[in-house]
Amino acid sequence: MTATSFDTGNIIVLNAITGSQVATLSRHTNWVKSLAFSSDGMSLASGCDDATVNLWDIQTGGVIKTFYGHGGYVHSISISSDCTTIASGSHDKTIHLWNIQTGECQCIIQPGGHVEYVNFSPSNPQHLISMISKSTSGIIQQWDINGNQIGPEYRGSHFSFSPDGTNFALCEDQAATVQDCDSGAIMARFHKANTKFYCCFSWYHY
Repeated sequence: MTATSFDTGNIIVLNAITGSQVATLSRHTNWVKSLAFSSDGMSLASGCDDATVNLWDIQTGGVIKTFYGHGGYVHSISISSDCTTIASGSHDKTIHLWNIQTGECQCIIQPGGHVEYVNFSPSNPQHLISMISKSTSGIIQQWDINGNQIGPEYRGSHFSFSPDGTNFALCEDQAATVQDCDSGAIMARFHKANTKFYCCFSWYHY
């Protein structure tokens, strides 16, 4: 499945093979800034400028739960690999961790800036990374699901986990580095002339 969002609040779900429309999801009242499928493909989380988070049933197109609590735009959404927790990062300078089963907020993290991006490790549902905007650059921070900051902070414009969750790529200044998630050791460094760019890992092993 593929999902796309619009500034109207609507979300369109498409069959990734045929391109045919599977469902239209309508509940948000403003621009939907972030989408994340669950690892089992059965549900979709959405974060919106209306300060809410929705969890959708892909089969029925209905809302499973709506999560309230943010005081600003929700910029980023991620679902843990075990499908138990949603992380939402907001302009209100908080990360909320939501229990999918109960719908309750189990933890609020205050990282010290507007949260631009948040992502769970694909292999460790206890580990997430966030990026906040502060001054002229972004700050990358690591957290556990109890709200404890773990590991060092990094400066950069973007980051991405490897598919197995053992490494992450970090864009910083005029270079991108691949680093070990546990030790922070740099495995590789790539240089680029421009200062702003993004990074991701291939799922295919050559």
